[in-house]
Amino acid sequence: MWYTKERKLSFFIAFAYVSIGTLSVCSIYPDDPFYNEWSLVGLVFTFPVTIVSFGYRYAEGDLLYPVFIIQTIMFVLTFFILSHLLKVKNKLKIAIENENEKILIESLDFRQKQKIGADDYDLLEKALIGTWHSRHEDLVSLIWLKGLVDDRFVDPILNIALNQEIYRWYDDELEPTLRKCVHALKIIDSEKANMALKKLQALNNDNVNFVLDMYD
Repeated sequence: MWYTKERKLSFFIAFAYVSIGTLSVCSIYPDDPFYNEWSLVGLVFTFPVTIVSFGYRYAEGDLLYPVFIIQTIMFVLTFFILSHLLKVKNKLKIAIENENEKILIESLDFRQKQKIGADDYDLLEKALIGTWHSRHEDLVSLIWLKGLVDDRFVDPILNIALNQEIYRWYDDELEPTLRKCVHALKIIDSEKANMALKKLQALNNDNVNFVLDMYD
């Protein structure tokens, strides 16, 4: 279902964009049916998908059917590029809605390389709370290393830190996920985050104390 929605959106965006470009290319000469000064604006706006057609019309101005062939190819290329970009961008949402750990892993790999906006924070919070996957360490690490400061993350991070059997399946004696939880809370550095750190400090855990000592 989600994939169909993404493809429909990509189709309509590509169709509208390439159609504007096609109309613009077919309106650049005085003899063209829709000739008008607006065609220059349309050409500039749709330059990525009209440059080839414009070059053809500049060389061979009379025949229009090759323009439609070129623009059809451009439409197909634009459609597939948009489908891929929208699919990648929405992978975190897709992973959460479908509780799919494989897609979640792909999303986290992508987001490690990209800037994360505040509009993703609700999704990250839901992923932190979720018990259908084992990637909580990666999520906490993402918040820490990307410097994502928001109090919405505090309770889920504290919950991960306090519930090893549920959220920290792979932690050994060094408890890397727990350590990253402390780092993330220090990065958030709000009143709520500091209260959570005090709760962790009260555990008198060696790994918690080790990370806290790094900030003294």
